[in-house]
Amino acid sequence: MSLYSRWQTIGSLLAACWLFVGPQTILAHASNRVEVIVDPTLYAGGEITESLDRYLNDLTVQGYSPLLTTDTFADPVALRDHLALSHLTEGLAGAVFVGDLPIAFYERDGQFGDPDDYQRFPCDLFYMDLNGTWLDIDESGTYETHLGQVSPEIWLGRMTVSPLVDLHPGRTEAGLINQYLDKTHAYRRGISRLPENGLAYFDDDWVPWANAWANFMSVSVGGDVDIVKDDATTTAADWKARISPAETDGYEAVLLAAHSSDHHHVFKIGDEIIGGSVQSSELADVDPQVFFYNLYACSNANYAAPGCMGGEYVFGQGEGLLAVGTSKTGGMLGMDDYYNPLAEGSTFGESLLNWWQDELEYGSGSFEQDWFYGMTLLGDPLLVTQRFVALAGDLTGDGSVGGEDLDIVRTRWGQNVTPGDYLAGDPSGDGFVGGDDLDLVRAQWGMTGPVRLLPPAAVPEPGATVLLFLATMLLWAPRRASRCS
Repeated sequence: MSLYSRWQTIGSLLAACWLFVGPQTILAHASNRVEVIVDPTLYAGGEITESLDRYLNDLTVQGYSPLLTTDTFADPVALRDHLALSHLTEGLAGAVFVGDLPIAFYERDGQFGDPDDYQRFPCDLFYMDLNGTWLDIDESGTYETHLGQVSPEIWLGRMTVSPLVDLHPGRTEAGLINQYLDKTHAYRRGISRLPENGLAYFDDDWVPWANAWANFMSVSVGGDVDIVKDDATTTAADWKARISPAETDGYEAVLLAAHSSDHHHVFKIGDEIIGGSVQSSELADVDPQVFFYNLYACSNANYAAPGCMGGEYVFGQGEGLLAVGTSKTGGMLGMDDYYNPLAEGSTFGESLLNWWQDELEYGSGSFEQDWFYGMTLLGDPLLVTQRFVALAGDLTGDGSVGGEDLDIVRTRWGQNVTPGDYLAGDPSGDGFVGGDDLDLVRAQWGMTGPVRLLPPAAVPEPGATVLLFLATMLLWAPRRASRCS
């Protein structure tokens, strides 16, 4: 066979192999593609650049392929079109919104069968369902109809903090973002820890479902779940005390069911609302010791409202990292579809996407729109529960802390490196290999934990490897000699 003929054959083989392995390769890459979209005005100020770069590096270390976007989007349609194109061409798995990006509003008139019950609310499902039909028939700027393939394709999380700035003097939008990204960084490094326990707190009207909902949550935490459901016990004062560092060592996860608005909770005793209230402005003094919230609390996650309470749990004072909740009346039902993926190591974004897909499997009617269309995720959707967070001292990513990790720190001692680069000896994330990094290795010496994923660039594409091997073998294989009998 001539060299030319060999290359013709190789070309045919490559084409055939591409048809066989190409889609799998694309899908494997697609599952790691995430887009971090930042309000261009906030980004242009330069105040969040350092923490944002560190966040992107954290995502890369976690095994994702992040893309930073700081474009200006004129309206929700332009932003959704951008996400749809990214999903189509790059296999976008999900997005993180940072700052004040366009909000899609939805409206429900006569919800829950009450002709006087009208609500207009932020609807992040608009950005998750990329192939359904959203209609604003009366051209009011608010959608009222959702048709077609309504189940979402991607997950979404929001870091929207501007409604919280005026709660306390001295706050700035950039300052709150930086403070929050410091928290997520410390959590990913295994530096920030709380007991792997849960708190399921049910005010009077939700007591009949307390045990079932608490059981759903229990699979996602490594320890016990405290259930509080006594009518006289669930009060504003009791709630604040249970999440305050003065009274508790903290909880990894909390499920709260209480009557609420966008900026407060109220608690009942019997049939009367006499158990007191908690305002979002009080939470800084409470200093909540909770990582993850499920707020079955009407409108508590309305990130467009001043003093958004769900946002204050996450982005304000305290240990908060993430909250799922609703921007309107309603809340999460079918909680097992949310908690079960968390128990298997899925991210919070993936878990909420799984919940959405289950709830909308058979379409969307009045029930789904009344109960669920305000559901959103506040915080970083790429976080996982503590049992799946790799050890900070495990620099090699092999799941254990020992001599190889210490050798990395010793070899790079005193060097400036890329902040947060484990393989360069910087688990502390300050960009310098020194005592902080050594302390992390020493503190976790001999411990074992999850194996950390390598960054995507360090992992060869299986499809490309197979093609190269086959092509090389065909090109250089010796010709078989003909035999005569």
